[in-house]
Amino acid sequence: MNAHVVVGGLAFSLLLAAGPAHAQVVQAGVVIRSGPVTGHVVVGQPVVYREPLRHVVIVDRYPPPPVLVERVYVPRAREYGWWRGYGYRPVVVYYDGRRYYRRWFSEPRLRRIEVYEHGGRFYRWDD
Repeated sequence: MNAHVVVGGLAFSLLLAAGPAHAQVVQAGVVIRSGPVTGHVVVGQPVVYREPLRHVVIVDRYPPPPVLVERVYVPRAREYGWWRGYGYRPVVVYYDGRRYYRRWFSEPRLRRIEVYEHGGRFYRWDD
């Protein structure tokens, strides 16, 4: 009988000496408001990480390469839309007074011009 008491005492002292295991620790927050006392327990709330919003800034250091636009004489007798039957398609380019560009860039003198493209070449009707 004495041996059982000694072994039991040793086992009990080992349990008291060891700290609580990590899985056994529970943290709780208590909120007390007027009226009945209520409690709120949060167990294992995941950490939420959100990346900060990034602002994308595009800087054009050089203007796009200019394109060649040829002037074509079209007789006034042609009816509107005749160019569709010959494979021309309307394309928007930007004109700065000297050159034509395929895309807009930060230049205050740029004007939007509609020209016609056929076979990789650009044409503007001569009025």
